[in-house]
Amino acid sequence: MGDYNISKPIKRLDQFDYLKGLGIILVLWGHTLCPPAIKTFIYSFHMPLFFFVSGCFFKPVPIREFVEKKTKQLMIPWAFFSFILFALLIVLYFYATRDFSGSLKVALGSLWAGIKGDESSYVCFRTIWFLVALFEVYIVYYLFFTRIKNLIILSGVSILFYIIGWTLYDKNIDLPYFLDTVLSVLIYFHLGYLFRNSKFLNRDISLLAILSIILLFVISIQLSPEVDLKSNRFPVYLLPLSLSIVISFYYVFIFLMDKCNLKFLKVLGTESLVLMGLHPAIFEISTIVQSKYFNNSYWVGISIVIVSILLIHNFSKILYRYTPCLVGKG
Repeated sequence: MGDYNISKPIKRLDQFDYLKGLGIILVLWGHTLCPPAIKTFIYSFHMPLFFFVSGCFFKPVPIREFVEKKTKQLMIPWAFFSFILFALLIVLYFYATRDFSGSLKVALGSLWAGIKGDESSYVCFRTIWFLVALFEVYIVYYLFFTRIKNLIILSGVSILFYIIGWTLYDKNIDLPYFLDTVLSVLIYFHLGYLFRNSKFLNRDISLLAILSIILLFVISIQLSPEVDLKSNRFPVYLLPLSLSIVISFYYVFIFLMDKCNLKFLKVLGTESLVLMGLHPAIFEISTIVQSKYFNNSYWVGISIVIVSILLIHNFSKILYRYTPCLVGKG
């Protein structure tokens, strides 16, 4: 009892792509002009969603193959997006100062700070910190998963790591390279694995799920937490709240997938990595344009999200066709 079967094949399920599609839309919306109540709700679960879904598709293979695969899927795209952010930072500073050498110095300083593990590095960790943290989660979970032969014990280890991560947050202790965050989110990854292999995967509880989302939305707004998972600021009570929101959306998508055309969400889900890595460039340019020609408006924020999705979706086709290795598809 509690043992796992690592030979069980993993089938791709559309509802998980829908979840990622929803998640990346919320990531983009949360990074632009967004009503405070909506932003509070988004930040209460949007990044845990990605760790949870990643855990759903965890499958151990020989360690060399595993590390090589995750490096190609996560760290090579991270390096590519870091290069783009490096170039973007030079352009932004040059636009503001007309001093190329000074702009290059700023970009190199940001790069060096990231190499040293500084979370504030624009070049290394602007929005792509998630790729580094997820890579670390994969490695840590793999090491424990392949040595602990009982899921109950593994669950206990995940809870222990969560307690350690929360204690670091409570004591205001930051570890380099998001290792404190990794300890805190490992439990989402583990719960995702358990959920994917459970009997609850295809339950139809759509009405309850919809009502749950409404209730959880109200609760999250009332709590108004100060959340920044990147810096491990994620209060302990958000664990059940965020997990409930993610699973509720999962069941809503199970209900909708046979009744609505959700292809656009599936597409965004499969392109979520590229959207996460490239949207800062469009957002920075949009901010400059918006400050000159438009007033601060939530509709402007929504428009920026839509334009960004359309531009990146079309650009991603080029990347997937000619340089798939840069976006984790090689």
